[in-house]
Amino acid sequence: MNQEKFRQLEAIFHPKSVAVVGASSDRTKQGTIFFQALLKAGFKGKVYPVNASESEISGVKSYPKVTSIPHAIDYVIISIPARSILKVLEDCAAKGVKAVQIFTAGFRETDTPEGRWLEEEMIKRARRGNFRIIGPNCVGLYNPVINLNSWGLPSAEAGSVAILSQSGGIAAAATRAALARGVRFSKVVSYGNGADLDSTDFLEYFAADPSTKIIGIYIEGVEDGRRLFQLLRQVCKTKPVVMWKGGRTKAGTEVTMAHTGSLAASYPVWTTLSKQVGMAQVENQEDLVNTLLAFRCLGQFRGHNVGIICGLAAAGGGESVSATDICSNLGLEVTPFSPKTRSLLKSILPPAGTILRNPLDIGWLGGNFGPLERALTAVAADPNIDLIIIHHPIQRVVTLMSREWAQAMTDVFIRLSKQQPKPVVVISAPGFPTTSEQWQIEQELAAAHIPVYSRLEEAAKAIAKVSQYFAWRADLDED
Repeated sequence: MNQEKFRQLEAIFHPKSVAVVGASSDRTKQGTIFFQALLKAGFKGKVYPVNASESEISGVKSYPKVTSIPHAIDYVIISIPARSILKVLEDCAAKGVKAVQIFTAGFRETDTPEGRWLEEEMIKRARRGNFRIIGPNCVGLYNPVINLNSWGLPSAEAGSVAILSQSGGIAAAATRAALARGVRFSKVVSYGNGADLDSTDFLEYFAADPSTKIIGIYIEGVEDGRRLFQLLRQVCKTKPVVMWKGGRTKAGTEVTMAHTGSLAASYPVWTTLSKQVGMAQVENQEDLVNTLLAFRCLGQFRGHNVGIICGLAAAGGGESVSATDICSNLGLEVTPFSPKTRSLLKSILPPAGTILRNPLDIGWLGGNFGPLERALTAVAADPNIDLIIIHHPIQRVVTLMSREWAQAMTDVFIRLSKQQPKPVVVISAPGFPTTSEQWQIEQELAAAHIPVYSRLEEAAKAIAKVSQYFAWRADLDED
């Protein structure tokens, strides 16, 4: 990306002032929701409501139009009927704004002459006014560095993961779900129809952005597929990219056109190209979040031998068998422990109820966590093991034993993760419902960069994606 274009998008992601056209005293209106969310988030800039019918909204002076605001405006959010937008864009040009985010739908995606004409006219006005458009039909930007958060997301520090999404709903839902799992974001963008700035523009920006280390993408279709995959080929050489392609079926492809007016290539084509460029492809929001979490926590992991620990709060025989099958099916090996490790485990763990092989069924320790820690340390030291997966049914431990027991086990796992270099992953079957105790403990694990999954299959799929990507990168380096 050339420096001028990078500076242009950098300025868009770091506005010093935001005007919300369509904010009102009606809290059910989307413009009001955007405005109130920015105030609540503590946006590190000025926020101005724009409404010709109201002089004040939530204690903040309102202006009849963008040009009435007596201060410079960098970024404008528009949430008014489509027929009124062209006049607002003329005001934005006169005001010298840098970017306009259009939430409103009713353009190219309607597949009507009027909708297509409106979108074309918007772009003409943007070109004449020297500003960029995000959307239409989108929820725009999230940048936690400056609390640019009009989506009502929970407050969180900035991180290294970026999400680029054609869908506003998926952008917000995936970001919210990932935040709850400990993922932290550099920036997120929902670009909707991509009439002006589209997937390739934002991908280029995230590739050049030093604060972004991992990129997640939800995409339904694209105007210039060749350019997108040329970009992906370059980006994946230095940054992991996880893509969820919407519209995999014929029916889904038809909905894609109705949603954002984009062209969607066949799913087999996307799959083939994804493998060629080294991209991690996923098939739903859950897998997208799970895989981003794994990339965030596992570092440049490219091993495939896993050590599995079972039986901490229940019989582990069934867990052992199913875990072995799941991992093997996904290309991970549940390799036997070395003779030295088995000898160490035999000296540490009681013989009754213990299976000293991989998966390791530890059996009942009666609240004695010293042997548990020594056993885990022995497994982590085994040269045949690249990563440790621990079944830690938090809520079951809390229910059958106590909150203190669950906390003591968690402390052991955190120390294990800190004291040796191999990644640690926890499987914590969800309670019904998930309790505050489980939530708090999972947050402690997340803070220690230990990813928590509710099922082993989720974890194994995500681990395999990370391993495959960094193995692909290593092969590139050797070539």
